[in-house]
Amino acid sequence: MLTEDEFFIPQLVKHAGGKKVLWSFVFSGTQIVLTTHQLMDQSQFRKKVTMKIHRFPPRRAPVNFESWIRNLMRNCVEQKNAGP
Repeated sequence: MLTEDEFFIPQLVKHAGGKKVLWSFVFSGTQIVLTTHQLMDQSQFRKKVTMKIHRFPPRRAPVNFESWIRNLMRNCVEQKNAGP
């Protein structure tokens, strides 16, 4: 399992304009694409990330996870009409 220091997301990207909003980020050279539900639900988030990078991201206390995700969303780059 990765530690919080090892699992750093430098930039979250919001892909809007399609049928649904998608979110993506790059970790260790691998792009990970998530739905809003997968991004906001720690269990779904960890499952999707693990499937892509074959390592578990850190488990956070629910309030810490929510705060961390909201901060990423607040500082995201938005791309309209662009898919990941």
